[in-house]
Amino acid sequence: MVDTNKNKLWLEKRLAELGKKNYQLADALGIQHNKISQIKAGQYNFQPEHLSSVAEFLKFDKAAFIDFVAGKITEDELWAAKPPLKITEQDLQLLQAVKSLASSKTETNTSSDPDKQAQIPAGKDQER
Repeated sequence: MVDTNKNKLWLEKRLAELGKKNYQLADALGIQHNKISQIKAGQYNFQPEHLSSVAEFLKFDKAAFIDFVAGKITEDELWAAKPPLKITEQDLQLLQAVKSLASSKTETNTSSDPDKQAQIPAGKDQER
């Protein structure tokens, strides 16, 4: 059992910031809805197997959240810790496509530059 009884106001504050409700957190953890109220009242604690899911649901950096629960960092430090940016495979493919498009557009612009195109000298008759 993990003691998060320091000050349950952090949980209310974070849920409010994210526009989420107690029951949504309970559903994400697979626990009864009244357990979140009990956690806030200090009558129940998050279980170790819940910590990763709680951090994810509340959009906290997981390591920072565990350190907060363990009493190693303050609430301010928890809020300041930014979770690592996750890029999906689909996002990566999209970024690569945009990069490819941008570089091909640069090549096209260079080859269509009128200053670099071959020009026929003025005043010379062209033979047909």
